[in-house]
Amino acid sequence: MLRFKDGIDIDTSGPLRPLQLRDGWYVVGKGMLMPISSEQEALDFIQEEKEALYSYIVMVRISTEAPLKDDKGNVRHFPTREEATAEARKLSAQPRGDGASFTYSVEKLD
Repeated sequence: MLRFKDGIDIDTSGPLRPLQLRDGWYVVGKGMLMPISSEQEALDFIQEEKEALYSYIVMVRISTEAPLKDDKGNVRHFPTREEATAEARKLSAQPRGDGASFTYSVEKLD
């Protein structure tokens, strides 16, 4: 809880949300209070933060479906759907010498 000398108390707990005060717009939540220029900018910021909480992976289907892994065997995560989709398209375009057929899909992890 933030308490200001002018008597305003702001609960910064909970999820991110827009807040309009006398002096303008803020994003409040997750223990923070951040000034922002407009309600729309606050909503855009909150949406971007929500999307940053997710991870995207590329699923590879040969005979069974499995996540794309790096050279060490770790599942590769991508911060945005666009980056995961670009990687899937790049992989789809690569010729396979063994004649195997591959399909790729992008899945969102929560």
